Amino acid sequence: MIIVGDGSFIPVYFHEIPIKIDRWEVTVPLGFSERLGVGFNLLGRKGIFDQFQVCFNDHIRKVTFQKI
Repeated sequence: MIIVGDGSFIPVYFHEIPIKIDRWEVTVPLGFSERLGVGFNLLGRKGIFDQFQVCFNDHIRKVTFQKI
């Protein structure tokens, strides 16, 4: 169970998933929850944001990753 923005709890199921970003392959914890209701899953700080500089450009709908 995790706490969401309104303070309620939702069930989240975590799995260790190998992913490849450019030439780097890492195994990261990925959380899945049907209760989010947003149609996507969660990559968290652990495994991605602590290893890559991530830039979200909403204007052109692009996400870039640079290895730290």
